Amino acid sequence: MQRTAQIAAPIWPRTKQQNKQQNKQQNRRQDRHRSSSVDRLVMGIVVQSQALWFCLLKLSPAAGSAQFEVVLAETVAVTSDTDFAAACAQVIRRCRRQLGNELLSVNCWLAASQATCLVLPIAQAPSPGTQIHLDLHQQLAGRLATHLAQLAATDAVDAGPLSGNGWLERTRPQAPPKFDYLLRSSQQQPASAAGQLAHAAVEAWLWWTLDAADREYTSSMAGSGLPVAGLVPDGVGLYLGLRHHWRQQGSRVCALAGDWVLLAQSPQPSAWFFRGSWFVRQQSYDPAQCLDQIGITAAHKVVVWRTSAAVNIPPATAGELLDHDLQSYVTTRQGYAPALRGQIALGLAMHGAVSRVSDWHDDAGPPRINLLPWRVGRVRQLRQRMMRRIIAIFGSAVAVVMLCVVLLGEGVAARQGHLSRLQQQQQQQVAASRRADQIHLLGKQSQVAGAALQNFAAAGSRQLERLRRLLQLLPPCVQLTAIKASASSVILSGVAVDPRTLEQLPDAIFAAFAAAEQPELAAWPVLLTGSQAADFSSAEALPGRFVLRLAFAESQQAAKAIAPGSGS
Repeated sequence: MQRTAQIAAPIWPRTKQQNKQQNKQQNRRQDRHRSSSVDRLVMGIVVQSQALWFCLLKLSPAAGSAQFEVVLAETVAVTSDTDFAAACAQVIRRCRRQLGNELLSVNCWLAASQATCLVLPIAQAPSPGTQIHLDLHQQLAGRLATHLAQLAATDAVDAGPLSGNGWLERTRPQAPPKFDYLLRSSQQQPASAAGQLAHAAVEAWLWWTLDAADREYTSSMAGSGLPVAGLVPDGVGLYLGLRHHWRQQGSRVCALAGDWVLLAQSPQPSAWFFRGSWFVRQQSYDPAQCLDQIGITAAHKVVVWRTSAAVNIPPATAGELLDHDLQSYVTTRQGYAPALRGQIALGLAMHGAVSRVSDWHDDAGPPRINLLPWRVGRVRQLRQRMMRRIIAIFGSAVAVVMLCVVLLGEGVAARQGHLSRLQQQQQQQVAASRRADQIHLLGKQSQVAGAALQNFAAAGSRQLERLRRLLQLLPPCVQLTAIKASASSVILSGVAVDPRTLEQLPDAIFAAFAAAEQPELAAWPVLLTGSQAADFSSAEALPGRFVLRLAFAESQQAAKAIAPGSGS
């Protein structure tokens, strides 16, 4: 995770007559410039014994653009370690002089001069889809501790007790080393390492340095307002600076695809070993020393980096010899290479311009290494991003569930409303059917009642007619005492002054009713007189007492016909 340095501009005195609107406009311009310059200024710093090399790059405002502008590439003298803070202050003053009195945000990357590389086989390859491998980090830390313990044991056997100033004393567990690594496929290994990594699917290129290395520089820079965002092996930055230089010169960088060595010819010569774009190690040597004694073989291409005409001695090597422009080395050729430390500072700034997000190496470019514990910040970012995703997913899930509940509730409510409407319609239909049945039953009952009334009215008329005819047929000397009439019979009770006048009365009645168009008598009229009439009647026996009973057949048939209709 990159940290930024805030370089504050000096506070200039203001006059009381300044307009507030102008102040607001100026603040807006500063805010816009500050937002456009945040994380777009990168600085690479290389510290030597008596000099500090720095290179300031200004990146393109476009996100993800690889274009940059070299703002400053200068050197600041450092007389002593105690004067390093003054050198940092001088760097800040030069940046202000170049960029103006503005608020700057700079990513500072420092070169680690004591970094060492290890190539470790990884038997169980982690998933490339995972960006940060915390378990692998712990495993490699343990393997690095084992390696340092082996070095300490070898040094103790070969050189006796460790001296108080020995560097291995500073690799004890109380001060674990700083390290960083990159993963890549073992198929990309050269033939020299194929035997060691023959059974490994993945290899880890691990750079480490002492925990106390460059600590004074990083603390002094942080106190001076230039906190270090990354600590990079100087060879990694050197390759980036060399590649940029060679591309500008039109040289073919692909010619250095295998093992090659950069010989920096200077008063203190050094050899920089590379494997393609991967930095392996750096070693100082004596100009009079044979190159094979420092590990340079005929398989290595040797690039001679000559910065002055004083050193023009071609090294004795069996491999291909190239100059600083990747051409065949010629001693009489004029032209000198730029300062090696300046190339390292440029490469460090270019290294910091690209953010590293994974433990896996992208074969499209050189490796990206940061010996500071950047994984802690990266893991924190990943966790925060994961938490935001989880919260977003949980919120989306809750929203979807709530939406489904709302839609389901609306559907249930709509279905319940539809069912209630259907139930109401059914109840209305049942009530209407019941009312229709009642009306139909009432109609039938009305019809039956009307027919009964009609029959009753007709029967009453017939009964009156019968009584009228019967009364006409009675002799004048007869006095009636009781009349009982129904639809099927008529009973007359009375007293006759002369009972003999009643002897012919049944014949007259039968003849009279038989002469009608529709005979009504069902039987011969019954006439009881004297004691028979007294027995039949409940009245007292009187002289001339009689009872006359008539039964009508038509009335009985009508009563039988009406009876089933009224029952239905």
